[in-house]
Amino acid sequence: MLQEYDELFVRINAIFDAKKVPKLKIALRQSVNNIANLSNILLRKSLLKENLYNYSEEMAHDFYLPEEKEIFEKDKARIIYDRLRAYVNALEYLANSIPAEFDEISLEFIKNCQKILSYFSFYNYSSQANINTKILKEMTDKLLAVNDQILKRVVVDNLKLLEDSFKKMKVIIDEIVDFKKEKYRVLIRYKIFPFLKEGFSDKLLKENPQEYIVKLQKVMEKETPEIPFNKEWIFESIKSCYSVGEKEAFERVKSIYSAADAKSGGSAVVAMLPREKLISIIEYIASSNIILEKIYIILDQNLKFVQKRKKSFFEEFLSGFKKAVNAQSEDEFFHIEYINPSTKEIQTDTVKIYDFMLSIKKKIMLLSEITRKDSKSYEKIKMGKEEALYKFLESTYLDLILCKERILGINSEIRLKVSRRSRQDLKELEEPLEKLDDILKKTQELRRKYVGEQEALVKAKNHH
Repeated sequence: MLQEYDELFVRINAIFDAKKVPKLKIALRQSVNNIANLSNILLRKSLLKENLYNYSEEMAHDFYLPEEKEIFEKDKARIIYDRLRAYVNALEYLANSIPAEFDEISLEFIKNCQKILSYFSFYNYSSQANINTKILKEMTDKLLAVNDQILKRVVVDNLKLLEDSFKKMKVIIDEIVDFKKEKYRVLIRYKIFPFLKEGFSDKLLKENPQEYIVKLQKVMEKETPEIPFNKEWIFESIKSCYSVGEKEAFERVKSIYSAADAKSGGSAVVAMLPREKLISIIEYIASSNIILEKIYIILDQNLKFVQKRKKSFFEEFLSGFKKAVNAQSEDEFFHIEYINPSTKEIQTDTVKIYDFMLSIKKKIMLLSEITRKDSKSYEKIKMGKEEALYKFLESTYLDLILCKERILGINSEIRLKVSRRSRQDLKELEEPLEKLDDILKKTQELRRKYVGEQEALVKAKNHH
């Protein structure tokens, strides 16, 4: 019977690997984008209060959510902003760390997903009474009470997208938990239960389940340390060994997953087609829109700081002289050095800063559009031919690398324009630039893998 389970689980695993896990990743990334959009609207309408200096390192490099405590009325705008900011980082962390294969999804990852679902409960937004969701709903209700029909439509659409994404997440997480429970029950039935000695009985389990489970835990830790003792699943798993026969248990599991198995063709799901792989890589690189937006905001703040700072007498004299020679302000131009991603050579360039900032804005808008499944840009990607998709991926990838290199150069020039003492007032770009670099490196890795697979297919065809 164990062999039949193995064969069934191989097929179901393939369905999770090919369909459910990628869908969960997409839902997480969509949520990052939509929550950031909602937060920006609330900020613009002064319902949230930005707190630029309260940033924990825990947010950047790990799964972290601030404790959900009651909030005084006067602190709601600031604290909900902090919690939403941490929430976006936590979602981003999960999206970046989700394993490609179902079996590699840990219980810790599942619990973190469940925390995400309950921290701001967008899947059940209207009837949730937990602190965070309740306060956020009060804020969005204020937006929906205004006469601005365009704003109301944007907010309603954003909340609907979040509801859809969170419902998908909840369904997939519940399915993952249920399937892992079934696999755990089979493990207990065939690897633990047959080897239990005297002192373990159905009677003891019914009359004193706590004593039975404590004894079972000790046996498992000593005899089978490779099999985890899951206190949440162990009771039902061992109970089913006494109450349900082997064949009956298998038929029950088979009937639950037969529909999904039949839908997939009754066999392991075929790997993604080349075109689908390209779309997947484009979706991944498009997820950099959130990081790029953070970089834009910090860069914009630093530029404004440079322009507004008090200049020395000599700087004022030099600036006046340059304006007399050239009507355009020196602050509009940056003379930078960077590595050209196409030629790999050091290149010098003069960047008109306002044009450059506008180009970043356009990139953010395009990438954000691609992350939205209902957008025209995403529809074009889905309808695109393989060759066109590859060209778009290449141009987007190179454009983002070039943009990153120029940002590094501009950031260095900004720091040179201010005194050492004033540099402490500049916002740091290192962390978001590292995140952007990680996405670009991963994109290059995926692109190389795709090219390698295509070359192997061509060679195989020529060989035959």
